[in-house]
Amino acid sequence: MAVCSLTLSRRVEEEIYGGPTSHREKKALGAYYTPPHVASFLVWWAVRGAQDRVLEPSFGGGVFLSAAAHRLADLGGDSRQITGIDSDGEAFTTAQRAFGPRLDLRRADFFSVQAGTLGLYDAVVGNPPFIRYQRFNGELRDRAQQRAAEQGVRLNGLASAWAPFLTHATSFLKTGGRLAMVAPAELCHAAYARPVFRLLCQRFQRVRVLTFLRRLFPHLNEDAVLVLGDGYGHAGDDLRLIPIVDPDVLESTMRNELPDFAGPVVRQDDSVRLVTHLLPQPARELYEQLTRNESVVRFGRLATIGIGYVTGNNKFFHLSAADVRRWNIPHTVLRPAVCRAAWLSGLRFQRSNWRALETQGLPAYLLDLHGQSRLSNGVLRYIRSGENLGIDRAYKCRVRAPWYAVPGVSSPDLLLSYMADQRPALVLNQVGAVAPNTFLHVRLRDRRLGLREAVAAGWWTSLSAISAEIEGHSLGGGLLKLEPGEAANVLLPLPSSSKTDIPEMFEDLDALVRSGRRSQALDLADRVILRKGLGLTVRECGLLRDGFHTLVNRRRQR
Repeated sequence: MAVCSLTLSRRVEEEIYGGPTSHREKKALGAYYTPPHVASFLVWWAVRGAQDRVLEPSFGGGVFLSAAAHRLADLGGDSRQITGIDSDGEAFTTAQRAFGPRLDLRRADFFSVQAGTLGLYDAVVGNPPFIRYQRFNGELRDRAQQRAAEQGVRLNGLASAWAPFLTHATSFLKTGGRLAMVAPAELCHAAYARPVFRLLCQRFQRVRVLTFLRRLFPHLNEDAVLVLGDGYGHAGDDLRLIPIVDPDVLESTMRNELPDFAGPVVRQDDSVRLVTHLLPQPARELYEQLTRNESVVRFGRLATIGIGYVTGNNKFFHLSAADVRRWNIPHTVLRPAVCRAAWLSGLRFQRSNWRALETQGLPAYLLDLHGQSRLSNGVLRYIRSGENLGIDRAYKCRVRAPWYAVPGVSSPDLLLSYMADQRPALVLNQVGAVAPNTFLHVRLRDRRLGLREAVAAGWWTSLSAISAEIEGHSLGGGLLKLEPGEAANVLLPLPSSSKTDIPEMFEDLDALVRSGRRSQALDLADRVILRKGLGLTVRECGLLRDGFHTLVNRRRQR
């Protein structure tokens, strides 16, 4: 029996997606191909016997097919026990040419293949397409949702393609079978992924999710994990998150006995996210305890949180003082604006701070023409200049009438930067500034005196710092991103005003943050709000602080 070389999968991938195909085009297709040593590990773990039947439901570049052929050859099996499915005609043709009749290759949309029509398998391995919900639509989404629903999984409209794909894949397994697949790290933090987790716990005796300090796809803006499900058909409620430093250790793992991958069992509790299991147990238990503290609230209980306005061309719609003078734009159609998180410092944004931006020549004005029926000559000339540049034909501009009227402009109570290297900034908006979608807009539900200051100060505690890390998610380059729904879940300590002296400490806290003394700012906020207000001990504050640094360092090293 001939066996394919692992390097063959690279040639297949290059033939299918080589040449002009860019990372962007691969991303649109969901085509993130797995490194050969990772595919080999997943196949090695999943395929245990010479008679095992193996399914790869989206073979793409063929790396899993090749690894499965190697594995079965080592066990004395036959590569004809491998079935590969892919809907891409070029991928199918190239794989046929590469592997010949030694494998059972099917050209089909996996969601159109019903479980049982091909028989059942001992192992399902692979890397599902990472197609975002924005591109995952139409009949394909409908079929995918139907397949997931057949397995008892109801997915909302935000679910990306991998979620129904992984769900559907489980239905092809024999009792006792194994699932070994790549999945995006969204599995660990997205709310829509929780039904998938519940399915895994209900269908497998043991589930291990391997996370990595060094990324599986280092050249792509996509974080990934490995999902290992063992003992299909036997509910074990035994799901564990296993942190691993480097994917390269998987190769050495295959030279040893099958690892148990021990770790704490994950509770299926919607109030606590999976990432907490990367924390030391004392910190994790304290955090979970604080989620039930009556003086700790989710940010979304206090405020509505949404994105800022979308201009379609920030450079055109945001003007500097020099631009205003040059075009003779009247101040009646200008709004003070904050465009970048780097423009903010401290706990509040005041008139003097905005004036400093204006003096520096920064584009600190928004041209707000919404609802304007009569435009000045200067504004009309500026609009024509934009049309000469083709700005009116940009997508966000051409779909609105008139194209130059930016919708959704408003002034929030607080501005929250939703991408950050160290930690997101939450700043009181004391100048009535507007901000684009580089910020989250926070509008408090309660207007009582002092609440804005209490929220801004509470954000600078170790509790809110670690909570932002837990509720947010990591992007390429180690940045933390907070979507509106994630920000709404961040914990904020809000003890009774009689137990704290926030007004007295607010000025000092603002000065510390403004001058970059972040550690001292955390010390002050913890002392006044967590220790005095909530009654936490010095040790407990230290657990939260250390846990925060653990998650930050892990994220920034990726």
